Amino acid sequence: MSDIDQYIHTCLGLIECPRPSGLINYAIYHLEQDIPESETSFQGRSGDIILGGGMGEFGAMLISIPEALILHTDFEVIPEDMELYENAFSAIYHTPEPVPVWAYWTPTESYKFGVGYARIGWDFEEAALEKWIAYHILGFSLKYHATRFKFPDPFRIKEGTLKPLRDGSICRLLTDEEDRMYNRRKYRT
Repeated sequence: MSDIDQYIHTCLGLIECPRPSGLINYAIYHLEQDIPESETSFQGRSGDIILGGGMGEFGAMLISIPEALILHTDFEVIPEDMELYENAFSAIYHTPEPVPVWAYWTPTESYKFGVGYARIGWDFEEAALEKWIAYHILGFSLKYHATRFKFPDPFRIKEGTLKPLRDGSICRLLTDEEDRMYNRRKYRT
């Protein structure tokens, strides 16, 4: 049993990494329960995204929701909510917990990712690797799974203005066979 399988989650898709040894896919999970503090592989809350953490994959990466939506997407705030936004942004940005993106990778895993993603456009001078990956995962998630991700109440944005910083092109949806493998819980009778 993989670490992620101990917790209620849905696999949203896969992220593809062109590593020197060939193309490798890593699962993108949407947590549906809080991870207890006793978990040593990764942390997270219901609603967060975890990259990896199952089936013998590399160390996991956490994308905290809604913090990552607020800090790592472009959008227009409804004018009367500007003070709410500024307060939410300030609280997230100036608080050490929760960090919007946190990688639980070893230096070797980071190197392998960096070599692979540099081949398809990641530039270390533009963004940290984990943020660049998170931008793509947020772009993919908002394109294909938008109803799962919401800004916190009472925070509102102008309809149709939420734009990810990357298009999610390094991610893909699951095939039917992969969906049955990664989302076994939904196929149990």
